[in-house]
Amino acid sequence: MIDARTTVELQAPPPRVELRISLLLRTGTLLSLALVIAGMVLTFFHHPDYFWSAEALERITRLSAPHRLSDVVAGLADARGRAVTMTGLLLLMLLPVLRLVVAWAGFRAEADRTFSRIALCVLVLVGIAFGLGGEG
Repeated sequence: MIDARTTVELQAPPPRVELRISLLLRTGTLLSLALVIAGMVLTFFHHPDYFWSAEALERITRLSAPHRLSDVVAGLADARGRAVTMTGLLLLMLLPVLRLVVAWAGFRAEADRTFSRIALCVLVLVGIAFGLGGEG
């Protein structure tokens, strides 16, 4: 027969690494969303004609967004909406890499060598892929 104490003992709390990863992904996604929305608002604030003019709206869709990190930083310094939006998108793309870093550090702190090595190997592979996938 199972009593209440046994039931409570069977429900272990999630490991700290999983909680940290969950917090990182949740916070990063919300921050990314906030930056994308702020960038869109900023773009339409600087160019209110986009609301009324089909030509102006077509012009913004033809123009390219900043593609280099230096262009994004320069756009942020000038408070350009596209740069703020791109920052939000870059953050969203960076989250899986940050998740690997948090996993590796967390598993290492918990002395879990197997998962620490796995996370580090995947992180190294991602770093190699980024290095090989440069601008051509």
